[in-house]
Amino acid sequence: DRENEQALITIIFYDITERKRMRRELMIKNERYNIIQQSAEQTIFDYDTEKDVCIFSGNKARMDKYLSVYSYDTRTNEVAIDDFFNGQFALNIMSKSDYRRVCEAFANAIVDGADGELDFEAIPLGFTSGKWFKCAYSSVKDEQGNVVRIVGRLKNIDKQKRTDLLMERRMKCDQLTGLLNKETAKSQIRGFLAVKSDVSGSGEKYHVLMVIDLDNFHLVNECFGHAFGDSVLKEFASDIKSSFRDTDIVGRLVGDRFMVLMKDVTQKFAVKKAGRLCRSLIKNYGVQNNVVVSCSIGVA
Repeated sequence: DRENEQALITIIFYDITERKRMRRELMIKNERYNIIQQSAEQTIFDYDTEKDVCIFSGNKARMDKYLSVYSYDTRTNEVAIDDFFNGQFALNIMSKSDYRRVCEAFANAIVDGADGELDFEAIPLGFTSGKWFKCAYSSVKDEQGNVVRIVGRLKNIDKQKRTDLLMERRMKCDQLTGLLNKETAKSQIRGFLAVKSDVSGSGEKYHVLMVIDLDNFHLVNECFGHAFGDSVLKEFASDIKSSFRDTDIVGRLVGDRFMVLMKDVTQKFAVKKAGRLCRSLIKNYGVQNNVVVSCSIGVA
């Protein structure tokens, strides 16, 4: 009997609160990206974490210095680069240390969705030095909470960065000789020995500390004046610096005294090195070369 039939209506409720929240966050981040993209003075990037593809958007002339070998789309003002991290591109336009920092920052962003910023030096293809940029980035997640894109901007901060680096160098270095000053040299030596108290390889190698004193330097000041004495100090400092490896720590303690930490060397090598320095760091001054400046070296 149709009059006694009952209609059954099934209603299913889904909790979409989290989905709507994530969509809202995505919309906000996209809006932030659109605002950033309007800046003519900055280069925008959009990195696809799954495909390892990075798209750069911005002024062609500005990007050509670094991306000239890639095809620039004049319709979208974009350059797309495949295999951004897995390939060689990122490593080819920045130093290895900067490359590692950028990779680490992006890896952290992919894992925990963190936003952040960092500075790095971008080096144009074929050049040995480049420009400093500040990279500010944000993570974009999908509905499952996975980071699918990292978007951000690259701002040229070269002038300010180089000023900051110069100021930092002046704080760390002796103003006359350009070597590390006493405080910085001691700090770097302590820091190195704290983590490298032992050496790699055999037990025959050590970290060797040298203290170098100039003999008879006071006669230079007395005979020729302090201005000439300063030039002599700079000359000796340059010779000392060039006698050691870039990895060694070379500093000026005070007056005519210098300090060097040689890393991972044998005792025999250190003693021979000190002997060669004593023989090479001898200079004569005066019309008749009557003022002789040499050096004494203590080794520990």
